[in-house]
Amino acid sequence: MCSYAYDDESHAMVFMIDEISGSLTRHAFLTREVGETLVRLKEQVRLQSIPPEAAHWLLSRSYDRFERRPGFGGSADLHHTRLVARRRIALAMN
Repeated sequence: MCSYAYDDESHAMVFMIDEISGSLTRHAFLTREVGETLVRLKEQVRLQSIPPEAAHWLLSRSYDRFERRPGFGGSADLHHTRLVARRRIALAMN
């Protein structure tokens, strides 16, 4: 989960990356319910905090792999968030 804020308005992009299947992003979604989403994720998986640079690098690598497999499919939200994620990654890494 990558969280961001504009003024006092927080939001997050949540990505489920499958490390077992070649680090592909399987699902992704956007949310304004950052606190609730974090609580729900912690109930289901073990989370580890990493620096923003590392998160953006991992996400970029995962989307690179996803884009090299055009027949992979993935969830509809994954396709909708791809451009938003790519823009965020570009802004963060430049």
